[in-house]
Amino acid sequence: IIKGGDSLSHTVHRHEPAVLLGNDLKQKQLIHIIGETDDVLIVDKPSTLPVHPCGGYHLNSLFHILADQRPDLQNNLFTVHRLDRLTSGLTIIAKKTSAAKALGESIMNRRECEKIYLARVKGKFPLNFVDSSNIRVQTSSVNIEYGSEKKCTTYNTQVGDGETSPGQQEDATAQLEPALALWITDGSGKVCVDATMQDIFFSRNSIDSLLLSENNNTGRSSDDSSDKNQFATGNESSMFWIHLACPCAIASHKDGICKAGRGLGPKAKPAQTSFTVVSYDEASDSTIVLVRPDTGRTHQIRLHAQYLQHPIANDPNYGGELFYADDERKVMCESAKAKLKEMDRIVDDFDAKRRGGQETCANEANDGSGNIMRGDRCTSDVPATSEEVNAVLRYEREENESLMEYIKKTCVWCHRSRAGDRHLLELQIRSQGIWLHALQYKINGVRYRTNPPSWGVLTQHQEA
Repeated sequence: IIKGGDSLSHTVHRHEPAVLLGNDLKQKQLIHIIGETDDVLIVDKPSTLPVHPCGGYHLNSLFHILADQRPDLQNNLFTVHRLDRLTSGLTIIAKKTSAAKALGESIMNRRECEKIYLARVKGKFPLNFVDSSNIRVQTSSVNIEYGSEKKCTTYNTQVGDGETSPGQQEDATAQLEPALALWITDGSGKVCVDATMQDIFFSRNSIDSLLLSENNNTGRSSDDSSDKNQFATGNESSMFWIHLACPCAIASHKDGICKAGRGLGPKAKPAQTSFTVVSYDEASDSTIVLVRPDTGRTHQIRLHAQYLQHPIANDPNYGGELFYADDERKVMCESAKAKLKEMDRIVDDFDAKRRGGQETCANEANDGSGNIMRGDRCTSDVPATSEEVNAVLRYEREENESLMEYIKKTCVWCHRSRAGDRHLLELQIRSQGIWLHALQYKINGVRYRTNPPSWGVLTQHQEA
């Protein structure tokens, strides 16, 4: 019974997965701050690091590390937008709730916000694309209403087949489905009916040239005959963009998995992404592309790259391969797995001795004091089994035992790690981040940019 004057306390004991923050241990700032005003903070988020506390990550989050790096920011960091944990790059954080609200509304109204990403995908983009769903090839751009849930229709079937004409709706049923369409434009936004996938692959331009063209031109449509191209770089005719309108939907909120394409049901939302080629690396058979998402669906770029049969090369969740073209990391991963298995064996042997040879399940070890292990575990952040939890609940605190000692003794993850520190080994068997980087944002006329990551810049020797 709680009485007046009583105090309640809750001691938290956490085990968090390790994250990668950089290669230089002597760097003074773990998070690189690109710019700062009275209202916002612009930073370069490392991959593997979540923006805010979520799941198993609490202290190992961008907000907590920034607050530790800059104590004046404590309790003054507010989410404007989020990047996936495995995605790196430019992240805008508000320092006031009013700024977070205003910027959030600007992002929702996509006409006031433009994002540019850099990605590295499998193969010779976009030559792998083989249409298996009768995607519409447009002779004009497909417009999606930004910041709304309005479904958009496609207007034209295969170019030159004569079934329908641009601007002509097919039937009333089509109005209920999001657009699924494909079209090609040059750097000024003019639709190129005769352009081919080969043209896109070979029309390679530097990141700086592409960004200069994007920053000086809308690059979205050719309907406006005004002087919007007065600042053109002169290379727009040799810059080809492929635009994909393809609905996306969250397939599993629990697992964080999404899908793109037809047949997604009422949860499908319109989504549109544009790609252009920067360079190609023959040794790894991968292409670096500049990406402009015109909508902001969950995992949109990753889904649309996969839909075009060119998944982000090292994105195992959407068609890529863990440690793609990195034999050294693959060897390190296998070595770490072997060491983790050996650690599990040592712990299980220790438990078996404490049991005194009592019989247990083939995949379990129970030392009689709340320590039940499972032989099929692989990392210390795997959720505790019901057997482990029940055993811990039965364990009593000994006399003169400190609270922290008691917590550690009854902690499943502490027990799993008693043969050695698992965190670095576990990090070596997980993704080190995917090749997707937020390169530039423009919000309310203000442009922010960060530097390309190392994987996004090929040497002259590497480029084919």
